[in-house]
Amino acid sequence: MKCYCLRFKSPFHVDTRGTGFYEQSDHYIQSSTLSAAIVSIWALLAPEEAASWASQPEFKLSSAFPYYQTKDQTYFFLPRPVNSMATVLNDDPEIIQKNFKHIKKINKIKWLESRLWTKVISNPQIEYDNIHIISNIFACHKNMATLMPSRFWEKEEKPRLYTDRFTNQAIKGLIFRFGRIHFEDNCGLYFLATFDNNDARLKFESALTLLGDSGIGSDRNSGNGLFEWEENDQFKPNLIAPKLEASHVCLSLLNPCIKENCKEVSCTEKDCDVSHWLKKSSYQLLTNAGWIGTSGKRKKSVRMFVEGSIFSKKLKGNIIEVGELNGNIKVYRDGRGFFL
Repeated sequence: MKCYCLRFKSPFHVDTRGTGFYEQSDHYIQSSTLSAAIVSIWALLAPEEAASWASQPEFKLSSAFPYYQTKDQTYFFLPRPVNSMATVLNDDPEIIQKNFKHIKKINKIKWLESRLWTKVISNPQIEYDNIHIISNIFACHKNMATLMPSRFWEKEEKPRLYTDRFTNQAIKGLIFRFGRIHFEDNCGLYFLATFDNNDARLKFESALTLLGDSGIGSDRNSGNGLFEWEENDQFKPNLIAPKLEASHVCLSLLNPCIKENCKEVSCTEKDCDVSHWLKKSSYQLLTNAGWIGTSGKRKKSVRMFVEGSIFSKKLKGNIIEVGELNGNIKVYRDGRGFFL
């Protein structure tokens, strides 16, 4: 497993759900978006391999999550496990009621520093008295408070003119606000990757370099989404297997087969039963949509399990066809699972 850190040289705008609310930008990059960007770039480097890389990629990716880097240490943040819950260090109902506002603060947290994340995986309770909260959505151990930045990014909204998707001409009088994310110094996004072989890794890194020079997300022709990357060997969470049946944490979007693993030689009727692998799992769902490049065509909407969902087994997931470009080029969305 490899870990890649992205240091952004310009702001970016990513709207992976295709909501059309341009003033809003995701502050991280989902695995399906990152995978599609790599495949699209590789199509420029090796057009003859584009179709096979799209339908059967030789790599598997997590989503790209926030990190903070000092001179000697990198602090990785992971998505809060879906089964985690807020708690206070007292069973007295009056004290719990008094600390209700603290519980509400905990429930807003989206990202946990890797050490805290490891603890929460083993015991899915987040104790307010033992954590430090940053920008309402980040949390780390309280003894690490002085090591963390006051914020990871700044949001910006700029006025823009609407353009016609087919003629690419501005529509006079129609204005919207366009949101972008500016990362603070020493902050950025990282993701994890596995490869079928070393040749696939070299191809992937070549594509990642070109992607950094081309940009990821919207408005790349205006210089948005440019980044540099480096491999980081400090991501080594000290995982302890929790005493729970559901102990596999998904770090990517996931679209599993209804009968997951049904084509495996060792498959049994129990493996094919959705109620078996979904039993005692903790998960949330989202709908992924969006547009196919600048074609003016919408992608087929796909339901996905979100990052931080926990299952009783590692699920393979699917590559889903979501549309066609120019009548003969198939477009896919990567719904394979990346698990710890």
